[in-house]
Amino acid sequence: MSDDARRILVIRFSSLGDVVLAGAVLRAMGRQNRGTRVVLATKLAYEPLFASVDYSLDVVAFRPGESLFAYWRRLRTIPYDAIVDLHGSLRSIVLAGALRARIKTHVTKNASRRRAMVKRKAGLDEPLSVIETYFSAVRPLGMCPDNQYPRLFLSDLERHRADALRQTTPECIGIGWGARWPTKAVPMEIWSKLLEQLAGHGDIHVRVFGLESDRDAIHRFLEEQAGKQPAVRASIECGLTLREAMVRIASCAVFVSSDSGLMHVAAALGIPTFGLFGPTHPALGFAPQGPGARVFHAGTWCSPCHRHGAAPCVRDRRYCFDELDMSAVADAIHEVFSRRRSATSAD
Repeated sequence: MSDDARRILVIRFSSLGDVVLAGAVLRAMGRQNRGTRVVLATKLAYEPLFASVDYSLDVVAFRPGESLFAYWRRLRTIPYDAIVDLHGSLRSIVLAGALRARIKTHVTKNASRRRAMVKRKAGLDEPLSVIETYFSAVRPLGMCPDNQYPRLFLSDLERHRADALRQTTPECIGIGWGARWPTKAVPMEIWSKLLEQLAGHGDIHVRVFGLESDRDAIHRFLEEQAGKQPAVRASIECGLTLREAMVRIASCAVFVSSDSGLMHVAAALGIPTFGLFGPTHPALGFAPQGPGARVFHAGTWCSPCHRHGAAPCVRDRRYCFDELDMSAVADAIHEVFSRRRSATSAD
């Protein structure tokens, strides 16, 4: 990259799903403007997402324990033509304001519309798109979306490993167990209903993905399922590095998930991804994006009860999850398997 190349700093610190969605903008910028050097400011934990991409990108990671002043000192060594704040937090606003650039833009967070959706359930029939708001922030730079789906990429070695795992269990179902906010996590009994719906179609192979802190709960759940559903063959995928989680998610034929960061990772890897929404609502703008992505929501009157699912349930039980049609989810999974079998037969 020559010294006179155009340099654009994009700021999106967290969280996992938001950084993945921001990747749609980063890729469009990198592919549409070959003479542009795109620099991403994000937390160190999310740097591995971009270890293998098909466009030019530099990541300057915000390290744990690092002060904002120290981070600013590292970032200011690069002269920027434009700064795009896709986070809109106090920290990102301060950082963008302290750095020099001819053009500065920021994301519009649609806070009033989201509040109306939560408080009055107004506008749920006109869904928001986080990716669209991100692209709106870069339009002043003369850029437009060529494909609004985020994409994540594996290295050649990682692809070979994912392929090998896929050959071992070609119809493996990935389960995204938890979520950042526990109230968004699909309850055990709902996962149990899904496995029950699937059990009548032969052996079921699942990979259950979660944090290390989820391991004991997942283990108990799978032990219980072994007694109820002997056809279930399961592995626990907890405490993985982000790249290793990407490899194992990519080996799945379909990924069914709570509204979480891993849901967006799976969709960005091109895996047919089904997001199960309870206290949150896909109209808030965080539905998984991709040609094989779908959302399932019960349509209960009380959902959404919070923009991020952080509020505790105030009803006698969690109707938003209890009324999810898990038979429809099971049917969608079998549709994916049927298409895969047809494609294999055609080959």
